[in-house]
Amino acid sequence: MNKKFLFVGQSGVQAFSILLLNFIEILVFIRKHTDHRLCTDCQITLYQERTQETRKFISNSILLNTQEIKIAIPHIHHFMMAASASTIKEWKTEKYVDQKQKNWPNIGKHILAQYDEDSVIVYQAFCPEIADYATTNQRFGGPKFSFTRMSWIKTNFLWMMYRCGWASKPNQEHVLAIWIKRDGFDEILSKAYTPGTQKQANVSKDDVLVRLQWDPDHTPDGTKEQRRAIQLGLKGEILKKYATEYILKIEDITPFVLSKRPLLTEKKMQHLIVAQERVYPVQDDRTAELIGVDKI
Repeated sequence: MNKKFLFVGQSGVQAFSILLLNFIEILVFIRKHTDHRLCTDCQITLYQERTQETRKFISNSILLNTQEIKIAIPHIHHFMMAASASTIKEWKTEKYVDQKQKNWPNIGKHILAQYDEDSVIVYQAFCPEIADYATTNQRFGGPKFSFTRMSWIKTNFLWMMYRCGWASKPNQEHVLAIWIKRDGFDEILSKAYTPGTQKQANVSKDDVLVRLQWDPDHTPDGTKEQRRAIQLGLKGEILKKYATEYILKIEDITPFVLSKRPLLTEKKMQHLIVAQERVYPVQDDRTAELIGVDKI
């Protein structure tokens, strides 16, 4: 007797719909990369209910055997965690002038970030195709995203704004806020080398999975600050982990970015709202020494 398992994405629950879409991709991947025969004792029928036009349609119908299910379970668990996080995590904002005066150091190498006990937000700017895939699937991939090139992440919102010109530069028209696991971010930091520290540690270029840069931070209008901002270039295995395992939530904040452009004059700066950020505490002494972060 066949066993049927029904997964229904309910209207209004965006996170669960995303989970189903990713689950479909996982099953298709497993089917393509396994040689064992399929048995007919387990049938999974996936449905997704769209809010627009409120119609249901069958996304996929795949027969799985026990081994395929075992392969899929860890990935399903990851997407369930991501879906759960997306319903809780919120991007927080605060007045620029208040943060500059009260919370941000004027000089030194510091990681300004929005974080909580289990997550850290990083920023990236992409072309529409990469951004759409990322927000739809809540991970990176698709035909435009490259896992063979170094991908740079930034924890500092204003540093991201300087690099992408407030979402005005080609192929950087969409700004993404990306919640990643805090222990994943700490792992990235623990592998980060500048060319100087790489030479001191006698590490070959091919073995450097995270490239660290301390660049001048900038005010909203692009003026250089004395404080340094961190930029992290990821490649190889750490890039794959970041893009597919560490992510808890991806949100396109481009509408917010575009709405703030008119406030980038000196007279209007006092009204400017930006991402809420504080100095991130690097708790591991070895990592703090490796990346050269300054103490407050």
